[in-house]
Amino acid sequence: MKIFAACCRIHALHRWCMTGTPVQNSLDDFGALLSFLRIYPFQDKKQFDYWIVNPLQKLEHNALETLRCLVAATCLRRTKAHCDLAKPLPRKSEEVEDVSLLPSDQEIYDFLKRKIQRIVNPNFQNHDKFPSKQPKAVDILSIITSLRVVCDHVELLSQSAIDAWQRGDTSMSDQETKLLLTSSSNEYMDGHEAKRSQPPSRIMTEDGLASISQTQSSNGETDAYNTRSAKINALLKKIHLQPAYSKSVVFSSWTKMLNKVEQALLANGFNYRRIDGQLSLKSRGEAIKAFSENSDCTVMLASIGSAGEG
Repeated sequence: MKIFAACCRIHALHRWCMTGTPVQNSLDDFGALLSFLRIYPFQDKKQFDYWIVNPLQKLEHNALETLRCLVAATCLRRTKAHCDLAKPLPRKSEEVEDVSLLPSDQEIYDFLKRKIQRIVNPNFQNHDKFPSKQPKAVDILSIITSLRVVCDHVELLSQSAIDAWQRGDTSMSDQETKLLLTSSSNEYMDGHEAKRSQPPSRIMTEDGLASISQTQSSNGETDAYNTRSAKINALLKKIHLQPAYSKSVVFSSWTKMLNKVEQALLANGFNYRRIDGQLSLKSRGEAIKAFSENSDCTVMLASIGSAGEG
């Protein structure tokens, strides 16, 4: 809020806002843009609510048409059709590759899934006799995110979540489970930038977590592909199959997942650059320049929150 207020106080002859999503969560997003642009009378939130938000909420006649007129009068849209006329873009090709979890990861996934079902579904079997009030939608999204974390790399889970799985702990209350899972997922989201370090890799064994410098295959030889993450293994193989000197950009919401990918790239001899929230503007420019101009720099790691624009 303080940043927004400071931006609105900037003295300027011309004002522009550039965004692909003028309305992302609610109409207040669009109202904030109008406030910054000083579009009279809508720079005043009360006026914006009176003329735009409230009529829409009351389903008043022509309320939607009023909003459309305001958007048309204040926004310039550049669709893909307009871009193609100026500079045709390569045809987009989408490929979805299904990756099966490693057996131990699947066990953890199933364990957490059962815990989550107890929280989100009050009619689920063996639910607490006197369940606490239903979790908010944001809580549900956070705890479901913990399942996505397992799909990326099991070591991204909090140690308490891994300990609970190893104990086969079924005694935790729903509230304890919710706190455990939400803290586990939020810790690694983009915006909670993780410090980049090079700790020893850890793998899940039958006896628990064991620290080793590198994963070894059954014959004792180092296996650079065995990163304890089925997704990273698939990613490495995919990059290896790319033509020589082709470029790959790897995005993730979790900076600690980028750390894991970074370790795998180093182990396999890839020249890469990385952009995340810890980089200064100058360092970001240098990383982009190296990725663009150096033929041997073939991979860019990027956190969605820091590299999702422009």
